[in-house]
Amino acid sequence: MVGVPGLAKTLLVSSLARALGLTFGRIQFTPDLLPADITGTDVLNEVDAGGGRIKREVEFMRGPIFENLVLADEINRTPPKTQAALLQAMQERQVTQGGTTHPLPNPFQVFATRNPIEQEGRIRYLKLSSIDFCWKSTSNTRRRSKRSKLPVEQHLAEFRKFAASFRNRMFSHLGD
Repeated sequence: MVGVPGLAKTLLVSSLARALGLTFGRIQFTPDLLPADITGTDVLNEVDAGGGRIKREVEFMRGPIFENLVLADEINRTPPKTQAALLQAMQERQVTQGGTTHPLPNPFQVFATRNPIEQEGRIRYLKLSSIDFCWKSTSNTRRRSKRSKLPVEQHLAEFRKFAASFRNRMFSHLGD
């Protein structure tokens, strides 16, 4: 979804997740976001081993990518290395950290927002094929004229066209 901030893009995706009974995660892409901030990282924990001894354990802390519906907000504000981590998880449907593979939930879908070209703070994003993102909605204004729909209404109208095929694709495995 392409558009300036404030068009209820997050509300649209979070409402979809709630309506479908799915989990929702939001990743705010910033210039300092690291791949591990998306995928997760190994953390060293100290636990009581009894007898006054401390035992150290490595635990994987899952990132926000481990939700059914993920909103990648302002994807063109982060460096290509971080964008690549997201695209890799989308393609492989899993994350590998420290030699251990962690599968993403099923169903899993990423929705991304992108700032318009004229917006400040954007970074050129990786070339994405139509396979990576299968729907595009664009709105350039928050204002409503007499002839135009509210930006939210624009996104909803375009989204309704996409929703039926999305629902079938996401839940096709349940019919088996």
